[in-house]
Amino acid sequence: GHPEGDRCLKMVAAVARDQVRRKDDLIGRFGGEEFLVILPGTDLFDAAKVAERIRNAIAGMKMAHARSEVADVVTVSIGVAAGRVCDGVSAEELVRAADNALYEAKRMGRNRIHASTAAFAAPCQIEAPKPRRITISRDAAA
Repeated sequence: GHPEGDRCLKMVAAVARDQVRRKDDLIGRFGGEEFLVILPGTDLFDAAKVAERIRNAIAGMKMAHARSEVADVVTVSIGVAAGRVCDGVSAEELVRAADNALYEAKRMGRNRIHASTAAFAAPCQIEAPKPRRITISRDAAA
Protein backbone atom coordinates (compact mmCIF):
# COMPACT_ATOMS: atom_id res chain seq x y z
CA GLY A 1 0.00 0.00 0.00
CA HIS A 2 0.85 3.67 -0.04
CA PRO A 3 2.37 3.92 3.49
CA GLU A 4 4.57 0.89 2.78
CA GLY A 5 5.69 2.41 -0.52
CA ASP A 6 6.65 5.67 1.22
CA ARG A 7 8.61 3.74 3.85
CA CYS A 8 10.43 1.84 1.10
CA LEU A 9 11.29 5.06 -0.78
CA LYS A 10 12.68 6.61 2.41
CA MET A 11 14.88 3.56 3.00
CA VAL A 12 16.07 3.54 -0.62
CA ALA A 13 16.89 7.26 -0.36
CA ALA A 14 18.85 6.79 2.86
CA VAL A 15 20.88 3.89 1.47
CA ALA A 16 21.55 5.73 -1.80
CA ARG A 17 22.56 8.88 0.09
CA ASP A 18 25.15 6.85 2.01
CA GLN A 19 26.79 5.91 -1.30
CA VAL A 20 27.11 9.51 -2.50
CA ARG A 21 30.15 10.54 -0.54
CA ARG A 22 31.75 13.78 -1.73
CA LYS A 23 30.65 17.06 -0.16
CA ASP A 24 29.51 18.61 -3.47
CA ASP A 25 27.55 15.51 -4.63
CA LEU A 26 23.80 15.84 -4.40
CA ILE A 27 20.90 13.41 -4.33
CA GLY A 28 17.21 14.25 -4.35
CA ARG A 29 13.81 12.87 -5.23
CA PHE A 30 12.91 13.58 -8.84
CA GLY A 31 9.33 12.57 -9.46
CA GLY A 32 7.31 9.75 -7.97
CA GLU A 33 9.79 6.91 -7.59
CA GLU A 34 12.86 8.46 -9.19
CA PHE A 35 15.92 10.07 -7.71
CA LEU A 36 18.47 12.33 -9.34
CA VAL A 37 22.13 12.15 -8.32
CA ILE A 38 24.40 14.99 -9.38
CA LEU A 39 28.12 14.29 -9.23
CA PRO A 40 29.97 17.47 -10.30
CA GLY A 41 33.23 16.91 -12.14
CA THR A 42 32.61 13.18 -12.53
CA ASP A 43 33.12 11.38 -15.83
CA LEU A 44 30.86 8.62 -17.13
CA PHE A 45 33.08 5.79 -15.89
CA ASP A 46 33.22 7.06 -12.30
CA ALA A 47 29.52 7.97 -12.31
CA ALA A 48 28.74 4.40 -13.38
CA LYS A 49 30.83 3.10 -10.46
CA VAL A 50 28.79 5.22 -8.04
CA ALA A 51 25.57 3.99 -9.66
CA GLU A 52 26.64 0.38 -9.28
CA ARG A 53 27.57 0.99 -5.65
CA ILE A 54 24.05 2.43 -5.09
CA ARG A 55 22.41 -0.51 -6.89
CA ASN A 56 24.34 -3.06 -4.83
CA ALA A 57 23.63 -1.28 -1.54
CA ILE A 58 19.89 -1.17 -2.21
CA ALA A 59 19.75 -4.84 -3.19
CA GLY A 60 21.83 -5.52 -0.07
CA MET A 61 19.03 -4.11 2.13
CA LYS A 62 17.19 -7.34 1.31
CA MET A 63 13.86 -5.56 1.73
CA ALA A 64 11.15 -8.00 0.68
CA HIS A 65 9.26 -7.21 -2.52
CA ALA A 66 6.64 -9.90 -2.96
CA ARG A 67 5.07 -8.48 -6.16
CA SER A 68 8.28 -7.96 -8.12
CA GLU A 69 8.81 -9.88 -11.34
CA VAL A 70 12.55 -9.20 -11.10
CA ALA A 71 13.60 -10.26 -7.59
CA ASP A 72 12.21 -11.15 -4.18
CA VAL A 73 13.80 -7.98 -2.79
CA VAL A 74 13.64 -4.30 -3.71
CA THR A 75 16.04 -3.47 -6.54
CA VAL A 76 16.67 -0.42 -8.67
CA SER A 77 17.46 0.34 -12.26
CA ILE A 78 19.76 3.30 -12.83
CA GLY A 79 20.44 5.41 -15.90
CA VAL A 80 23.75 7.24 -16.01
CA ALA A 81 24.77 10.13 -18.24
CA ALA A 82 27.72 12.48 -18.05
CA GLY A 83 28.40 15.74 -19.73
CA ARG A 84 29.21 19.32 -19.12
CA VAL A 85 26.52 21.95 -18.93
CA CYS A 86 27.70 24.93 -20.96
CA ASP A 87 26.68 27.12 -23.87
CA GLY A 88 24.33 25.14 -26.08
CA VAL A 89 23.96 22.26 -23.60
CA SER A 90 21.29 22.51 -20.94
CA ALA A 91 20.87 20.71 -17.66
CA GLU A 92 17.54 19.45 -19.03
CA GLU A 93 19.36 17.69 -21.89
CA LEU A 94 21.69 15.98 -19.46
CA VAL A 95 18.74 14.84 -17.31
CA ARG A 96 16.96 13.61 -20.45
CA ALA A 97 20.04 11.56 -21.42
CA ALA A 98 20.08 9.97 -17.94
CA ASP A 99 16.34 9.30 -18.19
CA ASN A 100 16.80 7.62 -21.58
CA ALA A 101 19.57 5.47 -20.08
CA LEU A 102 17.22 4.56 -17.21
CA TYR A 103 14.55 3.35 -19.62
CA GLU A 104 17.19 1.35 -21.47
CA ALA A 105 18.22 -0.30 -18.18
CA LYS A 106 14.57 -1.19 -17.55
CA ARG A 107 14.17 -2.49 -21.11
CA MET A 108 17.23 -4.69 -20.66
CA GLY A 109 15.67 -6.46 -17.67
CA ARG A 110 15.82 -4.12 -14.65
CA ASN A 111 18.03 -4.36 -11.55
CA ARG A 112 20.97 -2.93 -13.51
CA ILE A 113 22.62 0.27 -14.53
CA HIS A 114 22.96 1.56 -18.06
CA ALA A 115 25.48 4.28 -18.81
CA SER A 116 25.38 6.23 -22.01
CA THR A 117 27.38 9.11 -23.34
CA ALA A 118 25.15 11.90 -24.45
CA ALA A 119 25.51 13.18 -27.98
CA PHE A 120 26.58 16.49 -26.50
CA ALA A 121 29.29 15.08 -24.23
CA ALA A 122 32.03 16.64 -26.34
CA PRO A 123 34.04 19.18 -24.41
CA CYS A 124 32.51 22.63 -24.30
CA GLN A 125 34.27 25.38 -26.12
CA ILE A 126 35.91 27.42 -23.42
CA GLU A 127 37.12 30.83 -24.47
CA ALA A 128 40.80 31.37 -23.87
CA PRO A 129 41.51 34.36 -21.72
CA LYS A 130 42.07 37.46 -23.79
CA PRO A 131 45.67 38.60 -23.82
CA ARG A 132 46.26 41.61 -21.65
CA ARG A 133 48.76 44.34 -22.26
CA ILE A 134 50.39 46.23 -19.50
CA THR A 135 52.05 49.47 -20.43
CA ILE A 136 54.32 51.39 -18.17
CA SER A 137 55.30 54.82 -19.26
CA ARG A 138 58.82 56.04 -18.76
CA ASP A 139 57.59 58.71 -16.44
CA ALA A 140 55.84 56.20 -14.16
CA ALA A 141 58.88 53.91 -14.12
CA ALA A 142 61.24 56.60 -12.89
